[in-house]
Amino acid sequence: MNLDIIINQFIESVQTPFLTKVFKMITQLGSTKVLLPLSIILVLYLFYKRRKIDATLSALTLVIGISVSELIKLVIHRARPINALVIETDPSFPSGHTIMSVIFFLLLIFLFKDKIMSKIIRRTMITICIVLPLLIGFSRLYLNIHWFTDVLTGFLIGIGAILLFLHHKEKHNKNKK
Repeated sequence: MNLDIIINQFIESVQTPFLTKVFKMITQLGSTKVLLPLSIILVLYLFYKRRKIDATLSALTLVIGISVSELIKLVIHRARPINALVIETDPSFPSGHTIMSVIFFLLLIFLFKDKIMSKIIRRTMITICIVLPLLIGFSRLYLNIHWFTDVLTGFLIGIGAILLFLHHKEKHNKNKK
């Protein structure tokens, strides 16, 4: 038996009505309805603050995340688990919610952590921005919308996109000096 099926069956065995309600709310935080407007606000805010490189790199990173997700979904076209608690119609692999939540919340860390002077507030913000993508990714598993490898790949793609962002930001900062 493969790991995807083992994890899917285990999660199904521990589901409760209360947790299902909770994870249905959490999964919405990674939806396009939530992350797209927040991403637009983020980019516009960065432009407003005259952080044009950050705004441009952030927008490109988010677009790369969406594009890679959609391209892989078209190529792989993997079916979703049949025991899903929420209806999704697009292919399963990779988890777009996971990719975009990793990108968005890690961008918040790298764009704003140095601007927050209070250690408590900074640590709280960083913790929230790390925990939210983990919860969103897990919600996709809990609701049986994705296989474990869909979510794992989503984390890896999201982290890869952030590494590209950081590389280009560092490259720009070196060229400024």
